[in-house]
Amino acid sequence: MRCMKVYRFCSVLFFATAISNASLADGLTYDVDSEVKKAADLCDKGDYSSGSEIYIKLLNEKLAGLLPMERFNLIKVLAECDRPLLAIDELKRLLKTEPQVVEAELLLAKLLSWNGYLLEAEAVAKNILSYSPKHYEARLVWANAANWRGDYASALPLYRGVLSEKENFDARLNYTYALLATADYHEAKISHWWLYAGSKSNKHTVFDVNQALIDQSKESISWQTEYLAEQGDSRRLNQRLSFNVPFNFSNLSVTLRHQQTSAPWVADVQALDEIEVEGNWRLSSGWKVYGELGRVVATTQNERHLNAEIGSLLQMNRWLWNVTLRSELFDSSAAILAKNIQRQYVYSDVQYTFNDWLRMNGDLQATTYSDVNRSYEGSIHFRYALRLLKPRIEVGYKYFEQGFQYQKYDYYSPDKSGLGQLTLGFNGSSEQVYISGEFFYGRQKTSMQNFKQLDNVAGLTLNLNYSVSQTLSINGSLEGGDYALGVPDGYYYYMATVGVSLFF
Repeated sequence: MRCMKVYRFCSVLFFATAISNASLADGLTYDVDSEVKKAADLCDKGDYSSGSEIYIKLLNEKLAGLLPMERFNLIKVLAECDRPLLAIDELKRLLKTEPQVVEAELLLAKLLSWNGYLLEAEAVAKNILSYSPKHYEARLVWANAANWRGDYASALPLYRGVLSEKENFDARLNYTYALLATADYHEAKISHWWLYAGSKSNKHTVFDVNQALIDQSKESISWQTEYLAEQGDSRRLNQRLSFNVPFNFSNLSVTLRHQQTSAPWVADVQALDEIEVEGNWRLSSGWKVYGELGRVVATTQNERHLNAEIGSLLQMNRWLWNVTLRSELFDSSAAILAKNIQRQYVYSDVQYTFNDWLRMNGDLQATTYSDVNRSYEGSIHFRYALRLLKPRIEVGYKYFEQGFQYQKYDYYSPDKSGLGQLTLGFNGSSEQVYISGEFFYGRQKTSMQNFKQLDNVAGLTLNLNYSVSQTLSINGSLEGGDYALGVPDGYYYYMATVGVSLFF
């Protein structure tokens, strides 16, 4: 804090001198020196609004008399006065007339990345590198922006490049966290020791990294209960007990599951038990494969089945692509489970980020059933951010469609159903809490055996994870929807989940 005050005092003296000289040239009547000092004093006291107004006034009134670097330095103090968005706007104005002020471009890239404009920050950093290919700080900004939006395949090589030239605490810190995110625990431990060696004034930060390293490489036991209630008094209770063991670049878990489902039109409570083994392996910083094998016993009918899944997730730059192949016992309701229906499907999900504000994801699933039926379902969802920083708030539009080859009475199987909905989503986090959710409202059109229906629909999802301590976390979710608003016998459901995880 003392260093920051000394730096700010020196900056104020420089700016006051430069701007005061300019004031003599154009004959301004007020004392610019005192105005700059007044603004700095207000900012030091936390009155950022009043202080920044003075800086903006000086920038506007002295624009013609300021040299590019004088103008840039004044904008830099404006950013330090907790007005980064105003500083971003002023830097863009400056760079329109003075595109070769590298310091201004670099500060713009940093401010953009710190305020959630990650793709825009990358674009500015890349522009600097187009005429200065070895620029250290520009490469670091690019690495940080890519890291913070989850593009580790781009970020990790950039970090290695800058750290091979010169050790930098911030670069090392973010590099270590990126390694942890890609489950490279071995390299993260090595990087952590480099961080520790250069951490004379950052011991608290190093402690946080060390704790993150310990936490993410811990074994854990998790218990989860899920309760589903649907229209018609149909119920489902799902309980899971999981043992999870992380390895370098991989993860293995064993889960015991017990499920009970009931419905008034099904004579017996339908129950099943399953033991499943799941694993995932990261082949590179942007590519992961995963698989699952499960042995299921439908205890009510004393039937045995095998669930199996294999998939691949690829993330590169702005793209994320996920493909899954799965064969399983269809167990979503009592009526379905009583029929011992197997299903196999291929599922693909693609996500693309257009810019910092707009993103899209679409998915498609094709399914075959053992009762000689087939279905398809797909959706496309566009989201636009109203707020980039936490909590991130997005509005969107989603269209979902599904259809079946044959209509069955054991499960919902329309000829065709299309649902268009407006969405409002959010997510945010603190040191201990992560929360996210989405609300939707729309119209659904259904066609089934020559019967057509148009309904208003609404629903929500809420998710919460709370880290009680280093060894205990609690999570919960709530999901529900009414797919025929205002219709007494229309379909509705709600589902609640609660879970506990112990780390050791």
